[in-house]
Amino acid sequence: MLVLTVDRRGRLMNLRMVQGTGHEPLDEAIRSAAREVTSFGRLPDGYPDATLSFSASIRFVLVDS
Repeated sequence: MLVLTVDRRGRLMNLRMVQGTGHEPLDEAIRSAAREVTSFGRLPDGYPDATLSFSASIRFVLVDS
């Protein structure tokens, strides 16, 4: 699980892995994917704080090909 913090413009300000997968290459892929997002969308005009923190879970399904 990740905890992400974005600013009012939707830019990623902080990224923290709270619970990893146990496999560092997958954990790094998750962090990399989150950092590649150019915008998470602007916060609503009435939102009272300068940043918003939220959690996100990403699930990988590995299959043999």
